[in-house]
Amino acid sequence: MAGDEWSDNPAYDRGMDALEADDWTAAEAFLRTALDTQPERARVAANLGFALQQQGRLDEARAAMDRACAAAPTDAYTWFRRAQLALQTDDHDTLLAASTRCVEVDPEGPFHLEAALDQVRALVFLHQHRRAAPKIHRLTLLHPDDPTVWSVCAIAEAAAGRWGPARIAAERACALDPADPDLRESLGQIRRGEGILRVALVGFVEDMGDAWTDHVAHGDLLSQLGDMEGARAAYALARAAHPDGPLDAHSFMSPHEADSALRALETAALSRPQPRPSDDDDDTPF
Repeated sequence: MAGDEWSDNPAYDRGMDALEADDWTAAEAFLRTALDTQPERARVAANLGFALQQQGRLDEARAAMDRACAAAPTDAYTWFRRAQLALQTDDHDTLLAASTRCVEVDPEGPFHLEAALDQVRALVFLHQHRRAAPKIHRLTLLHPDDPTVWSVCAIAEAAAGRWGPARIAAERACALDPADPDLRESLGQIRRGEGILRVALVGFVEDMGDAWTDHVAHGDLLSQLGDMEGARAAYALARAAHPDGPLDAHSFMSPHEADSALRALETAALSRPQPRPSDDDDDTPF
């Protein structure tokens, strides 16, 4: 369950056995005893918080996990547990902070991938799509055969309105785990969203004028569908019509960003399994 480096507290050991058995009330009792005898042990508080969380006692769980994070600010496990609680309670700011801290303190640890996905989820919830995009695309390159990574990528792309790239990611997730009904349902929803956008595009083209704003909107629709060649052509027409127009003011990715994102998706989808590089190959916490 948690995996601790010490086992010198019988009550803690019994509490961990109870957690493994999903006996949350017994786990709570043993872990409270362990915490009374060793109050400085952050893992005890973190796992007590987990037992409380499983019982639906979320305020108590939050207090226990906050105590654990304060006692051991460099322990990735405590931050991972705090992030998971924040995800359950829709506390998106804490989800981002806790997941970021988790990957900072142990960038190659066992909780890194899930924490990195939690980072992306938090950024999507907070509508910070431009920050989410490079993070999830990097994860698809590092973990090209993980269906959860591709599923989160699809959600992130769809949330940003990029239905074409979202479909690519969702199809990849389903190909990796064809038996998962949730992945199939997500793909169906994304395909419906893409279909609606394509219908909207047809209607827009029929009625559009020659103003630069029309070309910008046309480019946005095309980039949302993953048609980067068409999007670049539309943006070029907008620039020709209004050389000083603020092309970067539209609500979706710039052509360069969207093109890079789509290329990253296609590269990852076509890649064969490779030895995974270190997740800590730059100075930016992932």
